[in-house]
Amino acid sequence: MVLGLVQAALGGIRYTFRGTAPTAGRTRADNTTELYLDLRGTSKYLVPGVALWLDVDRVRGSYIEGASRCRCSPTRWPRRSSA
Repeated sequence: MVLGLVQAALGGIRYTFRGTAPTAGRTRADNTTELYLDLRGTSKYLVPGVALWLDVDRVRGSYIEGASRCRCSPTRWPRRSSA
């Protein structure tokens, strides 16, 4: 979803494990759910962003991630008009 100069994404992920033996890897006790919010700029050249992940089930923790991208190419910069 684009909101002016910001692109937003909101969602959820469910992690389910089917193991039955605790020593053989993940079990059903490890199942958890995460919700996320991702905001990215829609600038033409420099694109900042931030994402927030919240575990709302078993772990009850959070994770925040910041990023930026530069859509820079010598052939893509605006040319100055010669006067």
